[in-house]
Amino acid sequence: MLTRSQFLFCTAVAISAGLACADEARLRYTFPTDPVGYRLVLKSENEMSGAFFGPKGMKGGLAAAELCEFRKVGADGDSSRVEMRFKAIKFRQDTPGGKSLYFDTSSTEFRDAKPDEMDAMAKMMHEVIDKPILLTIDARGEVTRIENTKPIREAVKAAGSGDQLGEATIEGMLKDDRLTRSLGALFVPLPEKPVKKGATWTSSATETEQLIGTIKRDTSWTYVADETVGKASVAHLKGEGTVQAVEDKEKLSKRPPGSKMEIDQKEAKVSTDVLFDPKAGLVQSVTSESIMPIAMSFNAENQAMAMKMRFNSTNSATLVGAGAPLDPDGVVTRPDAEATRRSTSTRLTPLPKDAPKDAPKDH
Repeated sequence: MLTRSQFLFCTAVAISAGLACADEARLRYTFPTDPVGYRLVLKSENEMSGAFFGPKGMKGGLAAAELCEFRKVGADGDSSRVEMRFKAIKFRQDTPGGKSLYFDTSSTEFRDAKPDEMDAMAKMMHEVIDKPILLTIDARGEVTRIENTKPIREAVKAAGSGDQLGEATIEGMLKDDRLTRSLGALFVPLPEKPVKKGATWTSSATETEQLIGTIKRDTSWTYVADETVGKASVAHLKGEGTVQAVEDKEKLSKRPPGSKMEIDQKEAKVSTDVLFDPKAGLVQSVTSESIMPIAMSFNAENQAMAMKMRFNSTNSATLVGAGAPLDPDGVVTRPDAEATRRSTSTRLTPLPKDAPKDAPKDH
């Protein structure tokens, strides 16, 4: 039996341990059964130089804004079964050849168009908007399973009427790996154990880039501070990442002898800022910036060729309420006056030679 002094000592130790743990938080994703909305925004620019791209090189870019809705429809162990729907999409892609692809499902032309008046792109987008996609997301934010995209992709293809570029663009957006990567901008990896301000952890992810191949991102995360957003107490998390190419033995065997690709490790980086609400189990906001310089060289049939590419991108995700605007900052602009006549147009329209760098914003 404990003496009075032993009892008081044990009590003091227990209280001290409790106070030490009080500052720690177990960061976990949970989803309400009522829908929650996010605005996802992506803007990327790429520059290419070398003999293959001409004396002045080439530039391209992509900008997209999406309104997505998520709601929990079930559970699978510690993971959530979540239904996701695209509510609106605005998209522009500028090809290195100086042409643009553009559409906006929030436009009056898209919403009010009759089926016999729609062009191929509008018909394809109607097969995407508000269609359910099922996700399995574990408590730390990893998307482990994606379901129901195949019938949507098949419907898109059936509505495409041979519009190969439009089909490729939309189907690519719905492929599991591309969708997982897009969702990765929202569901950032959380630490395994409870953490408090100053704690650090790491995460790794691999992905495939069309022009580059497989790349690996390693990120070091820090719990920077506790902050207040509105009435919510949120954890401010910050990630600093590196990027490196992953050599694929099968692809290497098909390359000409002497060919190689290198990512400039000194300049390549990814920086991410996150506000996470531990009580709600939801991200309030995410902003991520990525810079990736690449040098490639080829040597085939005694002909040597070198090229350089630079990819800069910014991603953001913000928790929004019902009726939130799709693109309030005008990140996705119309290519030119011809494309504004019908925002559902899928024609490849050359950009005017004298067009200003910043096209007028869409109002």
